Amino acid sequence: MVRRWFGRERDGFMTSDVVFTGFLPSSPPPLNTFPERLKAAVGCWSNVHTIVLKPRQHHEGFWADTLPLLLQIPSLRHLTLNAFATNDNHASTLVKLRNLQTLTIQNPSRALLQLLPEWLGEMTKTLWSLHLEVSS
Repeated sequence: MVRRWFGRERDGFMTSDVVFTGFLPSSPPPLNTFPERLKAAVGCWSNVHTIVLKPRQHHEGFWADTLPLLLQIPSLRHLTLNAFATNDNHASTLVKLRNLQTLTIQNPSRALLQLLPEWLGEMTKTLWSLHLEVSS
C-alpha cells in the first residue's frame, strides 16, 4: 500500500496533494480501519487541490465510504480515479463533484460514460482538462 502526502506552497497558502495507489487493505471493518481513518482525515484537508485514488486492491466498501467525502473538499481541483470508482453504484456520487479543473478517469464504466455529458456541462466554466484512459 502506498499512501503519500505532498505539501507545497501555492498562492501563499500551503496546499497538499493526496495520492492513494497500490494495495489498500482488503479485509472488511472492523479489521480494516482505513476507511474510518480516512473519514477523520478529510476534515483536515481544507486546502487539498489534488487527489489521486488509484488502488489496485481495496475492500469492496472503500469507495462507498470514500467518494462522498470528496464532496466535502471545496478546494479540490484535480481528480484522478481508476475503474473501481466509476461503477453503477458510485457514478451518481462522482457526478456531484463541481469546480474541477482536471479530471482523469482510467477505464470509466458505462454508467459513468452515460452521465459524463451532463456532468461536463455542469463544469464548463472550470474544467480545462479531461483524460479518459482505456486499456484493453
